[in-house]
Amino acid sequence: MTRHERLVENYEDALFALLMDSVAEEKGAEALRLNEELKKAPCAEVPKAVRDRCEKTIRTAFAKKKLRITGRTAARWFTKVAVIATLCGLMFMAAFAASEDIRIATLNVLIQVMDDRTEITFTGNASEGSINNHKTADREYPYHIAVDWIPSGFAFQNGQTDAAVDVVRYVGPDNGSILITFMPYKASTVYNINSEECETRSAIVQGKPATLYTTKVDMLNERFGEDSGIWSDITICWIDEMNGNIAEVSATNLTEKEVLRLADGVHWVN
Repeated sequence: MTRHERLVENYEDALFALLMDSVAEEKGAEALRLNEELKKAPCAEVPKAVRDRCEKTIRTAFAKKKLRITGRTAARWFTKVAVIATLCGLMFMAAFAASEDIRIATLNVLIQVMDDRTEITFTGNASEGSINNHKTADREYPYHIAVDWIPSGFAFQNGQTDAAVDVVRYVGPDNGSILITFMPYKASTVYNINSEECETRSAIVQGKPATLYTTKVDMLNERFGEDSGIWSDITICWIDEMNGNIAEVSATNLTEKEVLRLADGVHWVN
């Protein structure tokens, strides 16, 4: 574009801006004039009664809308809370009525889940079991644990008993292991389970409520090492109230299904 063409374009832009400015001034002046005339004309004013009715109608409409929104929100939350409370109440009452073990656990056991462990505390009202005898018996093996089923490839290693705990150990391929313990409980007993970085879910063992802890992969590698050959670390715990014991099965290189089957066949014997 030559210098002359740029000057012509700038001139046209400036001329258009001047024309529009003049039009704006004329329209603005006309609007002001009409506004003044309306102010002076009695017929142009909106009657006060009409204005009041309009304001009342607007306020009523907004109040109804707000009330409907609030009511719907409250109703949704109340419905959710009511449903949850009802379900929890029914489930709790059914479990409480059906199982003596659940009644005892509900009344006498405090369970606290922490970052690195789960702590089970028996309160002052906890009752000791009918047997609860962990002294060495005059028998062919010095412990009070019987096992109905052991996974293929696992073999008995050792077992022992004392006043504090009964223990049975099995070993399997690729560093697989099974540790079964029965520990007597009484008032003020505190029992810790290593639940750090574990997936936790409820289960049933021999008709009793139990908790299953499955170690996550990252913690599994950190705890045992990536080349250890250990691909699972699972613990299941329940309360054997009849014999006054906390029962626990810990196993590596087993599936959850196998651990549950193993726990279902673990018994306290005299």
